[in-house]
Amino acid sequence: MSKLQRALVWTGFLSRSEAKAEPGQFADKTEAAVKRLQQQYSLMASGFYGGSTRYVLQRLIQAQKTRGKVVNLVQPANTPPGKYPYGLYAYSVPVTGVKPSPRMSAEGSAGDCFFLSALGAIAQVAPHLVEERVKDNKNGTWTFTFQRFNEITQQYDPDPVTVDANLYAYNDFPTTKSPHDLWPVFARDPAALRGNDSTVMSNLLFLLFEKAFAQFEAGAYGKIDGGFSANAFESLLGIRGRRTALGNADEVWSQLETGLQSKTPMVLDTRDGADDDAEMNAAHLITDH
Repeated sequence: MSKLQRALVWTGFLSRSEAKAEPGQFADKTEAAVKRLQQQYSLMASGFYGGSTRYVLQRLIQAQKTRGKVVNLVQPANTPPGKYPYGLYAYSVPVTGVKPSPRMSAEGSAGDCFFLSALGAIAQVAPHLVEERVKDNKNGTWTFTFQRFNEITQQYDPDPVTVDANLYAYNDFPTTKSPHDLWPVFARDPAALRGNDSTVMSNLLFLLFEKAFAQFEAGAYGKIDGGFSANAFESLLGIRGRRTALGNADEVWSQLETGLQSKTPMVLDTRDGADDDAEMNAAHLITDH
């Protein structure tokens, strides 16, 4: 049995008997399994096992391996060693009690704009859905509830993750006045970007949501570096996100306006590649974001 077939069996898209019928071959049953995976995760159901499909399959396998386990988050992998010293600090800034807003967080070093954007989109149109997924345990920890698809029941199961308020932060800024003013390595309060030391850390909701999501996915910030907002919506709401390819700038803005008017959580994912730079610049958008 090939590595791909073993992965498809592990994730429930291919049965063992189907794999044994096509040992090491990318034949009809294996191709059909790939198409089922693609359809479920809003990819083009071409049956071609390319980069996007491989990425989703790898994430599914990792998530199943870590399900139900308490995994300690590793130190930041995306921080240049020696250039920006950082450490692990305990924060006592509020987490709950403030209405969630998409302005609560800016992307840091994790490269998880897809997740923070999805979380912000939900906060924009239905902030109560964000609040309902957070529980203050009154002991310095908070429990965040995500949704994981169960291949057996074909339903979403609640998957709670409990984290504390220990966060990695840079510690070399000369303007730092107190531990709470340290600039977090990962998600951060946008006030930090404005350089206002007195309000750099005003709320930890999105920062701890990101930490919990990193543990939910694979136990490391580096594992959420890049992804699809449709999958983030699925993990947050237990509803399969829908991806729609848009053509030109006018269509992009029209779809966004329609979504806002209907109070539908939406995220615009831009393409990557030099060929897209001119088109993205013309629409005042950033590529690969």
